[in-house]
Order: sequence, then structure tokens, then C-alpha cells
Amino acid sequence: IVGDRLMDVVAVPVMGVGNELLGALAIGTEVGDRVAQELSAQTKCEVVFFAHGKVAGSSLSPLTIQSQGTMLAGIATNLQSASAAGDLTRVELGSTPYFARYGQFQSAPGRADIGYLVLNSCEVPLQMLQQTRFAILLVSAVGILLGGVVVWFFVRRVVEPLERLRDSVEAVGRGDLSARVEVSTHDECGDLAIVFNRMVGNLQSSRAELEQTLEK
Repeated sequence: IVGDRLMDVVAVPVMGVGNELLGALAIGTEVGDRVAQELSAQTKCEVVFFAHGKVAGSSLSPLTIQSQGTMLAGIATNLQSASAAGDLTRVELGSTPYFARYGQFQSAPGRADIGYLVLNSCEVPLQMLQQTRFAILLVSAVGILLGGVVVWFFVRRVVEPLERLRDSVEAVGRGDLSARVEVSTHDECGDLAIVFNRMVGNLQSSRAELEQTLEK
């Protein structure tokens, strides 16, 4: 810890003539907001670093840290106990619920004054669940609608020729031998229409012959 900042330090020994240790070159990078944001992007969780019980870096917004920093430090302090280490605790930041887990750096064992807090939002899984449920309902509704349209199309394709045949049969029953069924398909209904038209044509010819015979 350097002041209120958390640093990741690597010390390189500087050797002199005769392999004499002259000193060390210390290279340090701050473990702050940038590192927290990189970890947050990889883990899909919010990350908060602590040093001396204060926030040293965070992926949360500065406004959230300003208003909730003290509470986050208190949560981290409570989770430092051996019984709560690694456990998930439900907390709320403002109106957003989170599952919080406290951890310590393996490179600094026994340092209770530094650590990190991982916050997993409860809202994200719920939103994903709601979106998935809505997508399933939407796909189901579209599937039912398309299925109904397909069924209606095929039913009409079968029923409509039969309705025309029925109307023609009723017309012939009333004595109208000029009624014909339009042949629009090449299936069984089309074959039935052809046979019916042939039958009506034969009846019309027989009727004409009979009338001519009666006139003579």
C-alpha cells in the first residue's frame, strides 16, 4: 500500500561487480479503477479493491462509490471473518441488489488490510430470465399463428372444391344440367369434378335426345 493506493510491485535485484547486491529496482503499477474495470469486463461482475478499509479502486461509478463507499467498506470488513470468508452475502447498493463475496490476494497472505469485493448483480440474471421467457412466448405465439395459417390454407384447399361440387350437385338436382364444376386441382377432388362434369354432360345429351324423340 502506497498512501491510499494499492500497488502491484515487482522488485528486481541490481547486482554489481563480483555478484555484489547493490540494491533493487522496484517497478509498481497501481491496482485501481482501470484494473477493476478490466476484471469486471472479464467476470461480468463489479469489482472493488480495498486498502486500509478504504476503496482503492472500483468498476462502479464514482457517484456510487461516493455515496456507498462507506457501506462497501463495512461489508468487506464484516466478510473478512473466517466464518464468512468466501461466502455469498446479499447486499443492496441504492435500489440494486447484489451478491457480494470478499477475497484476499494470494500474493499478500495474512494482510487483512487489503482485499477485494466481487459484486454480482441479481438483476442481470432476472432480466435475462425475463427476456428468455418473453422470447419463448413470442416464438410460441408466432409458431401457433403460422401453424393456424398453414392449417387454414390446406383446409380451404380441400374444402373449397368440395363446396363447389356440392353447389353443382344441388343445381343439377333442381334440373339445371348446365352446371359444371371448375377443375382447379389435379388431385382426387379434380378427378371427381371431371367425372361429375362428364356425367352431367351425358345427362344433358340424353335429355336433348329424349326431347327430340318426343317432338317427333
